[in-house]
Amino acid sequence: IAYKIAKEREGKCISTKYINAQNHLQWECKNEYKWFATLNQIKNKKTWCPNYRQHTIYKRLTLDDAKKLAYTKNGECLSAEYINSKTPMQWKCEKGHQWFARIDSIRNHNTWCLKCNHYSIETAKEIAYNQNRECLSTIYKDNKTLLQWKCNKGHIWIAHLNSIKDLKNWCPYCRGFNKTITDMYKLAQQRNGKCLSEKYN
Repeated sequence: IAYKIAKEREGKCISTKYINAQNHLQWECKNEYKWFATLNQIKNKKTWCPNYRQHTIYKRLTLDDAKKLAYTKNGECLSAEYINSKTPMQWKCEKGHQWFARIDSIRNHNTWCLKCNHYSIETAKEIAYNQNRECLSTIYKDNKTLLQWKCNKGHIWIAHLNSIKDLKNWCPYCRGFNKTITDMYKLAQQRNGKCLSEKYN
């Protein structure tokens, strides 16, 4: 039903799993703007894309807009240039934490410093979204939870949130590794055991 509703509105439902009507799914409008919303919110809203009136504004954003946005959150934008709304920029919160995120994520999803906020499955999906990737998992319990990720080249692997959240190029296959921590987890599972490490070098 999510795919049908999105198609009727000339958009797409990007999420691949549905749990219940309260679970956040990722959507994309015909202008390629992406956002998270529950199925109930989409069904009951009279409008579709939350930013449908502002697509032209996105094309006119500047580095000064990014710096002003950071200032409103008592932080800084550390990037030296603004390319477009889909390009990750570097940010710094008032506690000195630094991270990369897309400006549309900061502006429209009301996100800010990931370290200052409690982690959740939405955090994982937001991190992936900011790097133009995808978190395929639907449940996050704690920092020991293994999540499934997918890069923009279609590679899929398993990793902890902490092991990938600060990496810009975090797909092990794109980085040229023949073996990954995912392979180690599978090997241990095949032998009825567990691999307790979070990284494989």
